[in-house]
Amino acid sequence: MIEPIAPAGESLPPRARLRRKREFQHVFKGGWRSGTSQLRLVIRENEVGYSRLGLAVGRRVGNAVVRNLLKRRLREIFRKHRDLFPQNLDVVVVPQAKADELSFEALGEQFLSLVRGWKPRKKRI
Repeated sequence: MIEPIAPAGESLPPRARLRRKREFQHVFKGGWRSGTSQLRLVIRENEVGYSRLGLAVGRRVGNAVVRNLLKRRLREIFRKHRDLFPQNLDVVVVPQAKADELSFEALGEQFLSLVRGWKPRKKRI
């Protein structure tokens, strides 16, 4: 099944994605971690004022076709549900080996339930 291209104005802007190695390292260094057997999430507050998504999909998940399909699905879930994210979060999703077996709906449910479980850390004095 071919997924339609998002209409103009509904795509995920490039600024809403983590792209640089240092951005990922910053999230992994002090982020809140949670996960299931199919998905792992690392979440950390940022200073930019809007939420961003980073994807780290390893070769264990499947071949290039499977990995790219999974990334497209995760970006679409993030794009559709951006209103559920606080305005200052960096979210890195690390799919595990069994993630390719999930349907789009099941993937969305797991992703969003993990995000809902996030609790901000208390600031140190």
